[in-house]
Amino acid sequence: QSSGGTVANGSQIYTNPSADLALVRLDRSVSATYSPLGQPGSVTVGQGVQVFGWGATSRCGSEINCQSQYLKVANLVVSGGCRDAYNGSAICARPGNGITAGGDSGGPMTANGVQVGVASTSDRQSTTAYTNVTAYRTWIQSVAGV
Repeated sequence: QSSGGTVANGSQIYTNPSADLALVRLDRSVSATYSPLGQPGSVTVGQGVQVFGWGATSRCGSEINCQSQYLKVANLVVSGGCRDAYNGSAICARPGNGITAGGDSGGPMTANGVQVGVASTSDRQSTTAYTNVTAYRTWIQSVAGV
C-alpha cells in the first residue's frame, strides 16, 4: 500500500518456548480490524480455511525475488493435525487455489472469521503447517493481558 495505514514499532517480542509462535508488543495503540482468536475445535479436518500473505507467487531462484507486492488470499483444506517448525501443535492443510510459500511465514489462517493458525512451514507443493494458535490460547491471553 502506498498511502494510508498506521505506522507502529515493536517495543517487545515474546516467543513461545514450545512452538513457532511469537507476539510483538507495539509502541502505541492501533485501531484496526482483526480476526478474533479461535477456540479449540474451531477448525476440523476437511474444512476450508483462508490464508493470507505476501509470499512468493511463482517459482524462481530466490523466493525473495518473486514475492508479491500485494496481500494475497488463498483457500486451503485442512488435512489434519501436525507439528510446526519447532515441533509445536499445528494445523496441516493442502492446497485449494494456492499454498503457503517463502515470505508468508507468520501470516494468519482463518476459519469462519476467526484466527486459528500462524504460517510456520510448507513444502510449497502439497502441504503446509500453521501453528495452531487455539492450542496456545492461554499463553497468548497471558502475554497480551486480555
